[in-house]
Amino acid sequence: MTDRLAGVQAKIARADQHVHDLEDRVKAFFSKHPYKVAAKRDPKTRRPVYYLAGVEDVPPDIALIVGDVI
Repeated sequence: MTDRLAGVQAKIARADQHVHDLEDRVKAFFSKHPYKVAAKRDPKTRRPVYYLAGVEDVPPDIALIVGDVI
């Protein structure tokens, strides 16, 4: 294998590690249930209307890892 290919393969391996890190962080974020859904009834139709009652910010480290993956 040439030196040029070794460098490319090393970068691909590092990118794979970033992807795994990203998957772990995203799973941890969603395991905390960062989105709160609530419901209320439409006064005219009496049908339920669902909406986001609360949303947590995505941790900055997730955005940083996404940048590394790209």
